[in-house]
Amino acid sequence: MSDTLIWVAGITQAITAVVAVAALGVSIYGLYLQRRDKSPRLQVRGSLSSLMDHDMSVVEYVYMITVANQSTDPVTVTQLYIWDKPDWKQVVLNLRGERPLPCELGSWQSASWWVNYEGLRETLRRNGHRGKLRVKLEATDASGGSHFARTQIILNAPWWRRIFGQRS
Repeated sequence: MSDTLIWVAGITQAITAVVAVAALGVSIYGLYLQRRDKSPRLQVRGSLSSLMDHDMSVVEYVYMITVANQSTDPVTVTQLYIWDKPDWKQVVLNLRGERPLPCELGSWQSASWWVNYEGLRETLRRNGHRGKLRVKLEATDASGGSHFARTQIILNAPWWRRIFGQRS
């Protein structure tokens, strides 16, 4: 056999090996994406908000926790928690919301629950916190998974009291 044919055969085998490894990598990545889409993935967000009546008057200032299902299968949200830092004590409050817990969220659906902001603020202050506090918002699903987000809550006088000159 000539040297040229041996060289061409070697290059052909190398190209075949590279293509086979690339195909294996693509198939493993495809399996990962398929499995990821099937496993529960919840996005948790928290924000200060207000509830208004039909006249657009503020009825209550609330801390809103929104949970969104980012997977292709339905996920049941079983419980919501607010944890304070640095001791990570669980803050138990009276949650109200669009739906009662446990709540099933379909693919790409979301739901919101809220607590009275003043009540949350006072509970955290009673736990010895002041100023800006890092908290963890957690949602648990029916499979036992934990989904969380870290955020800050300001415990000083709320913004609406500072604007209107009331202090507390």
